[in-house]
Amino acid sequence: MNVSFTKLEPLPDPIHGVPSARSSHGLSCVTMNNNSKLCLVLLFGENVCRTPLSIDQAIWIAETTKISPQEGMEWKWRLVDTNTMNYNSSDRPFPVPRLAHSQALIGQDI
Repeated sequence: MNVSFTKLEPLPDPIHGVPSARSSHGLSCVTMNNNSKLCLVLLFGENVCRTPLSIDQAIWIAETTKISPQEGMEWKWRLVDTNTMNYNSSDRPFPVPRLAHSQALIGQDI
């Protein structure tokens, strides 16, 4: 088996920049649009020991903005607006901020 590594350097969100430094977070890779787009979903974590990040910095997505054999993939950060999410929805409950958690990916659901 051959293993290689690629350093990703997503472009900043034009308004919010890049995610704050953090530890104890989760990161999942999701494919979208019939596997033509990749997204990295960064959830929660801490930047002060044992204190979860505030909800307004808790969820970031890095997604590909171009895929072509000539240019490769370009990544861009986007902050997820959690102010519009319904935390008390019984249909799709949203997790509360957390740290040192595990996460799993099933299809396109985290």
